[in-house]
Amino acid sequence: MGCGIRLRLPIAKLAMTNNYVLWSPLPLTSRRRKVLLFTFSLFYGYTLQALPALQFLDRENYINYASHPLIVLAKYVAAGPLTVLANEPIWLLLNAALAAIFGPEEVVRIIIVSGATMFCYTFIKIDSRNVLWLILFMLTPQLLKNYITHLRQGLAMAVFFIGYFSLKPFSKWGLMFAAPFIHASFFFVLPIIMVPTVINRMRFGVDIRLISLASLAIFVSLSIGIIAAAVGARQFENYNFQMSEISGLGFVFWTGIGSLFLLQGKSFLQNHQEAMGILLFYLIAYFFLDFSVRIFESGMPLVLIAGLALSNWRRLVFLLAYLVYGLLQLGLRFTSSTPF
Repeated sequence: MGCGIRLRLPIAKLAMTNNYVLWSPLPLTSRRRKVLLFTFSLFYGYTLQALPALQFLDRENYINYASHPLIVLAKYVAAGPLTVLANEPIWLLLNAALAAIFGPEEVVRIIIVSGATMFCYTFIKIDSRNVLWLILFMLTPQLLKNYITHLRQGLAMAVFFIGYFSLKPFSKWGLMFAAPFIHASFFFVLPIIMVPTVINRMRFGVDIRLISLASLAIFVSLSIGIIAAAVGARQFENYNFQMSEISGLGFVFWTGIGSLFLLQGKSFLQNHQEAMGILLFYLIAYFFLDFSVRIFESGMPLVLIAGLALSNWRRLVFLLAYLVYGLLQLGLRFTSSTPF
């Protein structure tokens, strides 16, 4: 990317550059702390991969991918290059590479432990002041299920956020642009990340940026079904591209969180444009797309990080509300015949 665009990294340490906010990570205070965080992350990933391989939703589908990845890829290749690019070719090639050495169940376990460990370590080390909260977030259903049920999405999140928090431009852009070819939800997350950055260069205010993101959400919501059909994306067969009939609990909850962000003021919105963009996209697309929540979940770590940056009573309300919401989600899941 030679156009001079720079991404803000909403992590923990604030600096001002050319009238807009640039974030950079706080360094780990000691080698011991770094080792402890990685040990926890490895334990997290190892524990999740050790769970029964076939007793979770969609797990047989992942076993099938690990058993016949080249057959699936060949089907897309026969349909044309756009169809290949729209159907997560890196995911299929990764499965093919692992399947050349390991059996299908072992491939699935390797994907779980790799994705969970990488994402957990990347996420919990970004802010030394809030590491305990970040660890607690990793245990809530909203993130946990990406390494129990939505394995492809979980791996893509690990790759994307390693890139997002990287200070090396080649690693940053390379990994971020690789993520959509592991899970297609990042085709939507990437523009949400990039639009505020482009508009920053034009010196528009935060109001214009939010309006631009809202317009993007409406455009994508109305056009995605046509685009998915045109390129032969697998999602066209799996989703209706209309409003979901599931409970509106999540919509109500995240509307409340969005209200807290707005109450924090323009300075906060300026510093966390990507998080607000992800949240705004979900709240608008919810009325048009039945898979808007999957897109939101891919960018939700940014929303959680922004929530920790709230001040005074707003931070307390965010933390208590998220914990209650997480416990409620756990309760609903464990009373279901298929918890994950």
